[in-house]
Amino acid sequence: APGMKKPGSLPFEHDPIVEEVVPPGVVTAKRILQDESDPQHQETKRFFLCLTICHDAQVEHKGPGEPLFSGSSPDEVAFLEASHHVGMCLHSRKAASGN
Repeated sequence: APGMKKPGSLPFEHDPIVEEVVPPGVVTAKRILQDESDPQHQETKRFFLCLTICHDAQVEHKGPGEPLFSGSSPDEVAFLEASHHVGMCLHSRKAASGN
């Protein structure tokens, strides 16, 4: 029927800058992160900062703006990809030095 979505389909928005379909959660998070007056700005920023730095994953770069994340857990990789999509990205990681 007209106007009906397929079962299991999500409403997505089109991002003309990157020419890709963007999930609505990414659009909302970006909007909150760009508006420092938003009441959820600081909490959202801390949340994505934690996702970006609290893990053991590694990052390689396929090209400018194209990180390739790898880790022992698919969850770690998914967290890093989510952070990257909202504009917070891990660029490199140095091995911790032992004492």
